[in-house]
Amino acid sequence: MNRDKNNMEIRLREIQRDQESQQNNTLPTDNRPHKTNISVPNWTPTMRPDRFFSTCERLFEASQISKQTWVGHIIDKLSDKARNIYATLPVQDANNYETLKAAILDEYRLSPTVYRKNFFSWVKKPQQTYSEFIKELREQMTLWTENNDPSEVNWVEL
Repeated sequence: MNRDKNNMEIRLREIQRDQESQQNNTLPTDNRPHKTNISVPNWTPTMRPDRFFSTCERLFEASQISKQTWVGHIIDKLSDKARNIYATLPVQDANNYETLKAAILDEYRLSPTVYRKNFFSWVKKPQQTYSEFIKELREQMTLWTENNDPSEVNWVEL
């Protein structure tokens, strides 16, 4: 009888310990950047920074990853130049995705003005079909409009 009681007490303690450890590990997985299994692309030398960021953003949103952890997912995929920009930012800014993205795009000189120039100077290449050309032109227009503050556009000039 004593032995059964001791076994029951031991089992009860084990169950309580398991419950406590589960309560301590209740953080959602999207707040643990290295627990989520996603494949972030490497930033290659030929890749445009804006395309890298838009690809990552689509991937993170589709995977429902918390925006607070996006920097942790991309930091080891950045180019050396982009990592140097990250290293020079103050700590509170370096871990803010939007601030890091803006700093990198600024360093690469990708501003609404650049996107606007690209849009208006885009030319169809001889080997391109008109469908391909329109697709690229639409992409340039999207880049320009998405990265522009509408209040800063001179609509008369357009």
